[in-house]
Amino acid sequence: MTTWDGSLRDIATEAAAILKRTCAELENLIYKVEALQGSGALPVSQAEAGHILINRLHRLMEHCTADITYITDPSTEADDNESRIRYIQSQEEERQRIAHELREGLAQLLANAVFELESCLHLLEDNPSLAREGLHLLQEEFREGLELAQNLITELQPPLLLNELGLAASLERYLERFQRASGLEVHALLDELTFRLPPTMEITIFRIIQEALRNVHQHAEASQVLVDIEVEPDRLVFVVEDNGKGFTWHPLDHPGRRRWGLIGMRDRALLLGGRLQIFDKGDGGTRVVLTVPYPLSPAPSSAIEAQTLPAGGESA
Repeated sequence: MTTWDGSLRDIATEAAAILKRTCAELENLIYKVEALQGSGALPVSQAEAGHILINRLHRLMEHCTADITYITDPSTEADDNESRIRYIQSQEEERQRIAHELREGLAQLLANAVFELESCLHLLEDNPSLAREGLHLLQEEFREGLELAQNLITELQPPLLLNELGLAASLERYLERFQRASGLEVHALLDELTFRLPPTMEITIFRIIQEALRNVHQHAEASQVLVDIEVEPDRLVFVVEDNGKGFTWHPLDHPGRRRWGLIGMRDRALLLGGRLQIFDKGDGGTRVVLTVPYPLSPAPSSAIEAQTLPAGGESA
């Protein structure tokens, strides 16, 4: 096993100290941007730019944190370091998504409710009937807020019946809720999966499909979505296909935004030794295909591809 000794260890320690100082300075810069946002000093036109800058500073911190281990431990391989960075990034992406949903959904609703409640309090003496009407509307808003909170909790929690019913039955129940919440027409072909998978495998596949469906709801502008499970002799194939506007992935598109949770989906596919493919169908719509070897095999070096299919075409 390789180790840093003597002068080499001193140099590695000095490099780690530089990285730690850099992390601290980046953290201070993040606080400065957040303070500008909180104080209202940033014009509205710069609000999105502020979020982008914070995200990029966070990514620099993630690299610095992983590089400290990389420089101090000579047994750490570059691939291990990149895997650690991807893991941290996927965690940050999930936190940012949750924060965004809370800020734009529940937090905004509660802020409006506080304002309306204050208005109702002022009207109680002068116009009690109008105040009562406002309170009824406020009651509906709180019901909506409760539903938002319950939906978010449901998204975050592992499916309660996954351990009891298995992947196919749990997906069927989830798709029923998803159809009601999204208004999309959902078609499910899940009958081929008649056996149980290892628990970790089931929850990982469930999360990938869940994220793909979330992308359809939020980004695809679709009216229909199909979820299909195909059981082949040496692998399982999971398909999420919509009839929306299609998908073109280019690294320069929307540089300040993460690509719809693709990093987390890719990393989960890698954990299963699987492969995640995303196809633009050409005639409208997107097809997400997760292929998982079963029984499990060692993970490949790459797990995500973006391709464009001709109209009506199939992947190779």
